[in-house]
Amino acid sequence: MSWEEIRPFVVSLRRTSYDGDVILFVADLDSSTVDSITSAGIEVVKARRLQMQFRGRLLYPYHPRLERLHPLYPGVVRSVSRVSNDPARTSAALGALLSVRDISRFFRYHRHLSKHSGAYANVMLTDVRDVFFQRDPFDVEFGNQLQCFLEDTRETIGTQPHNRKWLQAAFGGGILSELGERPIVCAGVTIGPQRLVASYLSVMVESLLKLRHQSVGLDQAVHNYILHRGLVPQAHLIPNGAGAVATLGIVPREDVHGLLDAPVLHQYDRHPALAEALRRSLAED
Repeated sequence: MSWEEIRPFVVSLRRTSYDGDVILFVADLDSSTVDSITSAGIEVVKARRLQMQFRGRLLYPYHPRLERLHPLYPGVVRSVSRVSNDPARTSAALGALLSVRDISRFFRYHRHLSKHSGAYANVMLTDVRDVFFQRDPFDVEFGNQLQCFLEDTRETIGTQPHNRKWLQAAFGGGILSELGERPIVCAGVTIGPQRLVASYLSVMVESLLKLRHQSVGLDQAVHNYILHRGLVPQAHLIPNGAGAVATLGIVPREDVHGLLDAPVLHQYDRHPALAEALRRSLAED
């Protein structure tokens, strides 16, 4: 991403009262963008990935040209991890190197929190490009809960085309039939005490490592699967806009205004007029 794409996240957050740690996992950013991020007091962690040049083409593990190898990766990760002194950390490290971008981030979250166990009271896992802060996200009372945020409930997993496709691709038609009428839980933002976020990530990582193939969106499918199956302890599904986050992506344009008081606006860029207004509000910074 360019600095202009990242800037609304950084500047809007720095306008709030939040004064805790901020860590961004990054790859392929130019030096001026990294400098702009770090000058805002944000820690940058370089995300290494497996890739290689072959006959002028950049290949990565889940490249379509390597499709026949994709089902082998989970077994390789399990085999290597078994001989490690720390199987969980090793599998997360390998998963981070192998996986596509959206899935890889969960392995990186897991590794970071494992290395810094007990370092934080609360943790927010978040997208970047489409997140805008209006207040400190931790000012909302969430107690001893892992807060996971529902999207617009007029759509379900089965009726929303992208979520339907992702769940079927990850788990097949049987699971789609089972969960198709459930509400959509957004994988882009999750908030809670560190120990609960770490527990969620342990389940998430274990489930992601079982996927026989990877593509964009399957992290959303796994997120919904583990939550609707009750596999994550103390997870609560928060109605859209009722907690710290309003997820605006599939909300009809005429209903967006009623959700704009949330501390965090997610997927605001799906509504061009709102996106332009929010960016204009940052013009002085």
